[in-house]
Amino acid sequence: MIIGTFLESYDLTGVEVYPFTQSASMDTEQFANSIDFVRGSVAGANVHDGLFARPSDTESIDAYLSENGLAG
Repeated sequence: MIIGTFLESYDLTGVEVYPFTQSASMDTEQFANSIDFVRGSVAGANVHDGLFARPSDTESIDAYLSENGLAG
């Protein structure tokens, strides 16, 4: 709930949000629910598709960062 409290406490209008997880215990359904929660908590923000990857999947992480202009 700490993430929800943070997201709901600030005006993020116009902010680009890139959600991701590197959880070893989360499954894809839980991740989809989390993305829905984030989208519902940040009115006015642009919530991009998130990344669900295992911590060891550095190729997917690097690709996500590059595709979204977050890494050079």
